[in-house]
Amino acid sequence: MNSKITIGLAVFNGELFLKKRIENILEQTFQDFDIIVSDNNSDDNTSKICEEYQKNYEKIKYFKQKKNLGWLKNFKFILDNAKSEYFIWTSVNDIWENNFLEKNYEVLSNEPKFVGSTSKVDRYGGEKREIFSNRLIKKMLSKIKNFFSEFGTFVAIGSYENKIGVYLKKNCAQSLYSLYRTKYLKNSFVDEEISSVDLAIILKILKFGDLNVIDEILFHDFAGGLSSKGIIKTYNEFQKSTIDVFFPYRSFNKWVVNNLGYCLFFKNIHNIIKMNVGAFLAVCYDLIYKKKRN
Repeated sequence: MNSKITIGLAVFNGELFLKKRIENILEQTFQDFDIIVSDNNSDDNTSKICEEYQKNYEKIKYFKQKKNLGWLKNFKFILDNAKSEYFIWTSVNDIWENNFLEKNYEVLSNEPKFVGSTSKVDRYGGEKREIFSNRLIKKMLSKIKNFFSEFGTFVAIGSYENKIGVYLKKNCAQSLYSLYRTKYLKNSFVDEEISSVDLAIILKILKFGDLNVIDEILFHDFAGGLSSKGIIKTYNEFQKSTIDVFFPYRSFNKWVVNNLGYCLFFKNIHNIIKMNVGAFLAVCYDLIYKKKRN
């Protein structure tokens, strides 16, 4: 008999966080779950740690990829192997409060209109990439950043047009790490190497229902992940072209037109323009930061 929830833990060289993360999951008040760990060909002690936990816990299934698949294909591998009614991805450095799964499961099991559920989220740790030391300038830059991209998880209910409007305006994909109904998430996976593919997945799954956000901070996101490196370094790691570095949302814009249609594209043109301008300014910030560090 399958568990109610599959937790997909994608990891690459995660030895510093891995034990703490697995223990944090095992301490959840809701225990009807399996954990699929997909090791993206790590070369540290990740495999040793996972193998030890797999021996001691039947609910943990460990896979080590023969080569690094990239994060998107690794996420898909985990999702493809899930057989439960509900599914959630998690990162090796995330932290959940011990009732995170229980509260989100209650929402989905009692409210069929919701395709996914999560909680409010905050950030911890990580190194801030700051250029200026002046408090007033830092406050101003923070407001500018929040105008173009607002960190968090956001309720999306009502018509599909209204729901995608929320996420295009906020320009944040933290809700990818929500608890979802597995069959709809599988139907919504975007298997394309486009910018903001995580946001694209959220836009697709909102066709199947609403997204709930519990009004408590039950989820703590590590601030030192991939996105904290800046756009230029991130895109160089993914071997993107120069034009994609300076215009990061180019492929996303095309995806929106092809998948949502011209009507919804132009109804949200103000948000899409804002996303593109914000990304270009982020590139400029990265260039200034890099120059100052050198």
